[in-house]
Amino acid sequence: MHKKFPRKLVKETVHNDHGYPQYRRRAPADGGRTATVKLEMVATLRNTDLANPVDEVQTYQSGRYVSSNEAVWRLLGFPLHERHPTVTHLSVHLENGERVYFNEHNFHERITTPPKTTLTAFFDLCIRDEFAKTLLYVEVPRYYTWDASRKTWKRRIQGTSVQDWPGVKSGDALGRVYTVHVSNMECFCLRMLLHHVCGPTSFNDLKIQHTDYPTFREACEARGLLENDNHWDVTLEEAAQCRSAGKMRELFAVLVATCGLSNPQQLWDKYKNDMTDDILHRLQEQNPNVTYSDLIYNEGLTKIEDQVKTISGKDLSDYGMIRPQRTEEISSDLIRELDYDTASLQQQLTESVPRLNPEQSLSTNMRVQLHNDVQSGQYAAALLKMEDRMAKDGNGMITLDREFCNVVHNPDDLNNFVYSELLTNMRNREWLCERAILAPTNEMVGQINEQIMSRVEGDIVEFLSVDTVMDTEQVTSYPVEFLNSLELSGVPSHKLRLKVGVPVLLMRNLDAPRLCNGTRLQVTHLGRNIVKAIIMTGMAKGENVLIPSIPIIPTDLPFQFKRLQFPLKIAFAMTINKAQGKH
Repeated sequence: MHKKFPRKLVKETVHNDHGYPQYRRRAPADGGRTATVKLEMVATLRNTDLANPVDEVQTYQSGRYVSSNEAVWRLLGFPLHERHPTVTHLSVHLENGERVYFNEHNFHERITTPPKTTLTAFFDLCIRDEFAKTLLYVEVPRYYTWDASRKTWKRRIQGTSVQDWPGVKSGDALGRVYTVHVSNMECFCLRMLLHHVCGPTSFNDLKIQHTDYPTFREACEARGLLENDNHWDVTLEEAAQCRSAGKMRELFAVLVATCGLSNPQQLWDKYKNDMTDDILHRLQEQNPNVTYSDLIYNEGLTKIEDQVKTISGKDLSDYGMIRPQRTEEISSDLIRELDYDTASLQQQLTESVPRLNPEQSLSTNMRVQLHNDVQSGQYAAALLKMEDRMAKDGNGMITLDREFCNVVHNPDDLNNFVYSELLTNMRNREWLCERAILAPTNEMVGQINEQIMSRVEGDIVEFLSVDTVMDTEQVTSYPVEFLNSLELSGVPSHKLRLKVGVPVLLMRNLDAPRLCNGTRLQVTHLGRNIVKAIIMTGMAKGENVLIPSIPIIPTDLPFQFKRLQFPLKIAFAMTINKAQGKH
């Protein structure tokens, strides 16, 4: 029988207090009729005369709806049934924000003791289970199963034993947390923290990192998981501690030209004394009574604008800042064009011209032959021999002689051969520039870099990127953990692990020609918002620089997202493609 039968008798259709219609059902006294309905149920397979024939296949086909997602899935031949592995859906909600179903009989009980969810049960699990304290929320289904009747997590009985943890079994189940739109910011930040904090025992435990933050948003900002305008402020504040006004001006120019600052003028007003400190000291050598003035600030702004023009070709006014007052009669572009070392150019001209003659042409392979270099000629001859041998064999295979290369039998031997004296030569930048391991894929490069970095003394500092979808309507379609997992060519990883002393490769043009894509540097200091390094190659070799995290937007995806990360990559190994032109 259907619920709430028999229905109430009413003369006309009305809406009740809950908003549902109560349809007309007249009593016999008001003209209603009494009807007798006979129901027959077939209880045997032998007698089916009274049963109406039902074509279930036809009913399914006539009522079936195929969406675009299912259509593509079927066209690509992906499986629809018995899919593997199991995916466990994990709830996410704020404290006392879980969904509760109740009726008039259990109303008070539900308020006082709401049922457990997968999230609150996870907190309880971390209190009583030491192994659970090592896990993220999404990793729990791999080692535990959800008992829906008892609302609790239980250790898996079957699976692979986990080393050093007796009684813990590992399966292949996946955990997926329900997506949250960025408009619900607190819950969005809670979800983000659940993907980065291991073993929390309560909602409040997620908000503690050296400081008890009042909101999940502030906890995310403290961990560097959210981008905000304050990020650039603390970056300049950290740079000011380096006590180098010139380097700070260069850093500020990079931020203005590449990072899309919302209010660069405000940052200049706050840190202009730090950016012009060297100018003040220079003037105080001539007159000790000189203090900060508009003249000093104007000179500092002039230097910054020149730097910004070099990077982007734009003036400070294009970025919402006040332009400096220039006193020179010729343009700053012409000054930069005329700013070169005439003495070194004259010496180069004197040495090179006598070696030239009118009959000279581009007939020498400069890639393999250098002036007065005997080894380069031997290398070129070896290449020609290989070419002749390949032409004679006709199979397209190249065989390298033992004298032409060194053979190793595994990656560890290769690492030890190339970086045999790594610890004693970490301060020798020339030695580091002379060697690199080439690999065909970024995945192999990452593995080799991690292996070699583990041999370097010091603590690893981990930097996490801030990944956001550009179109807010697509936030739920591309969760943050999916964006974090993307490893794209030419884009730094979400998780960047560095040590002081390791060589790194710059992945973006920051300040050409000093800091270009592919410039090799050596890390000298790892701050929270800046990386201090020494340039190892190029025209600015030996110069100290400050590298900030910058926004990078890949263009080879069907959607747009922004990754805020340091444009650096460890350079013990690099891809063959990236190595072209390096020295």
